[in-house]
Amino acid sequence: NGRTQTLFPNLPENYRARVAGSWLVFAGGRVSSAVRAAEREREASESDVRSERLDAILDVQTAYWRLVTARQVAEVLREGLRAYDAHLQDAENRERVGLAARNEVLAVRVERARAELALLRAENGAATAEVNLARLTGLGPQVRIEAIEPLRPLVPAAERDGLEELVAAGLAARP
Repeated sequence: NGRTQTLFPNLPENYRARVAGSWLVFAGGRVSSAVRAAEREREASESDVRSERLDAILDVQTAYWRLVTARQVAEVLREGLRAYDAHLQDAENRERVGLAARNEVLAVRVERARAELALLRAENGAATAEVNLARLTGLGPQVRIEAIEPLRPLVPAAERDGLEELVAAGLAARP
């Protein structure tokens, strides 16, 4: 009928606030153990960094010597290919004068082709080693790396230490 009626005439305004705190009285060694664990974690992280640096140095050194070795192998195979060329020329000359059969010339050609294939593989291996070394050192792919440290043949222990000393040491170590 157009009348208004109040249902809840009293609306209280209540506010609450709560502050709580805690104070650790006894932790049973947890805090000191956590501090020691954090220190060990830091030491382990430092050891990891040192290890990674040494691994990077080893990777670069290994890549360098792979490059030197691959180039040396390619050079040896080039020399071998020149020797096959001379041998092939000799076989062809012997065939021409009737001192060798055709199969001897063909066998030499097959061996020369195998040597040429080995040379191509060695040159590709050297190129791959150079690209790997350039990648590890941060150089661009356009940079040509020249190895200045040559491979030296290993000196046998008998020549290096002296045969008499080795014999004396061997006899002294025998029961």
